[in-house]
Amino acid sequence: LGLYAAEGGVDGVNGKQERVTFNLGGHESVIAEQVRLYIKEIFDIDAHVYSVPSKPTVIYVRVNSVFVANLFKYLIHGNTYTKCFNKELFVTNKTNKLALLKGWIDGDGHLGNPSRVSATSVSKNLVLDFAKIANDVNLSFSIGKQDMSHDDTRQDSYHLRFSSASSRHI
Repeated sequence: LGLYAAEGGVDGVNGKQERVTFNLGGHESVIAEQVRLYIKEIFDIDAHVYSVPSKPTVIYVRVNSVFVANLFKYLIHGNTYTKCFNKELFVTNKTNKLALLKGWIDGDGHLGNPSRVSATSVSKNLVLDFAKIANDVNLSFSIGKQDMSHDDTRQDSYHLRFSSASSRHI
């Protein structure tokens, strides 16, 4: 679910939400396979991993299931710029909250110096939701914004940067 927050979306035909698609970088084949295995293990549905010649730097993982699409869209709704959590995600246990954070970091995170993990999104609400989750599990972090007002082709982005000590727990 955390990886869906980073890389996923729901789409379909004629406005119906019929499938989940994860859009991964061409270098993320291990993550694509991990998503495929998770979907099979959790939902007993075959996810399809593929790329297309017109976009050789993208790996798609597609889950053709109305049920899974509706579940993911219910738990994390909105688009790339407006994604946010449904309130049910805030009341889960610490193990699930850490897994949610780890999934997001696997998709939108990186390791900086000195051994500090950070993750970024163009959805301010999503970053604030992850900040609440991180706070709930007692992780130390800061929130930042990358102002892109000087570039009409890019959106502002927001990030959580975890302390070195907290980064070891994620």
